[in-house]
Amino acid sequence: MAANVTPQTYYLWAIADRNGQVQENNESNNSAVGSQIAVSGADLLTTAVSGPASVNAGDSISVSATLRNQGSLAAGASNVGIYLSTSGPPTMPTTTSDRSPQAVWPPARSRA
Repeated sequence: MAANVTPQTYYLWAIADRNGQVQENNESNNSAVGSQIAVSGADLLTTAVSGPASVNAGDSISVSATLRNQGSLAAGASNVGIYLSTSGPPTMPTTTSDRSPQAVWPPARSRA
């Protein structure tokens, strides 16, 4: 399977003479669909986030986030975004800060 295939469910197909090199009596019967196949990959999940209950404007804070790759393949390096919002999800956050890139995430592992 090519590494750039998007993880999702696909149908398997087979097509005879796919380049049309053979002149045939019936060109419309060259394909058949088979079973479905689920292509898996990385799947990053944030399982927890915590920080102080209050802070003065302009102060630095420490925020902890626990992340998990619940997929079947390792995930490449990525950034963790830390946001502030007055209404919680799912509205867009008002303030953001990026944590430095994280190393490759092995499958079925958590990291804080």
